[in-house]
Amino acid sequence: MSARLSPRIRSEKLACAIHVEDAAAQPGADPFFVEKVRELVGDSGPAYRAAMDSLRRAEAATAIAHGEEEAADADSDKAGSDYFKALRLNCSPEVAKEVQGLLGGRSPSDVMKGTNRAQLFNLDRFFTLLDARTDLKTPSDRLADWKAKHEVMRAKVNSSVLCESAQRDASAAADAAEASFTGDYRLLIQHLNLLWGEDKTRAALLSFPPR
Repeated sequence: MSARLSPRIRSEKLACAIHVEDAAAQPGADPFFVEKVRELVGDSGPAYRAAMDSLRRAEAATAIAHGEEEAADADSDKAGSDYFKALRLNCSPEVAKEVQGLLGGRSPSDVMKGTNRAQLFNLDRFFTLLDARTDLKTPSDRLADWKAKHEVMRAKVNSSVLCESAQRDASAAADAAEASFTGDYRLLIQHLNLLWGEDKTRAALLSFPPR
């Protein structure tokens, strides 16, 4: 079985887009080949490459945002743990029980183990309820530190959400650009096979193992 000229997977398609653009730009390129590349994939090939570059940048930004979010979550979790340790050491069992009750029946560790989005929601509610209980005197420095780290976590979660949205948009754009290029590239193969012959076409284009 002969090798395939038609790409099937994304890596093959991108390799074809790069190859024909570079091959057509060579000083000794066949004028007919250059003409057909410009005519059939001259727009869709570069557009596909640009869309893939944008997708890679979006994926990298999302990965960085997720890493920063997890670091902020770890900092917030530690601050919360430090607060409850100080609460148990410096306050009466009754006050400690009242404060923990504001978590809605959950233990502090259960709240910290939740998803970051759920943790934000649950702790927003907890801080609001605790602030309203002016009769409960708890370690104010530890609480202030926890709230500050909670706000950093909120900012990092929001950044992740924005990056994830941008990545979805970039992925959709890359899919559309890939579909456009793939159709145009198949036409290029057909034109070259018809007017050049299969042997010369295979010599000019990339080929892939048969499947």
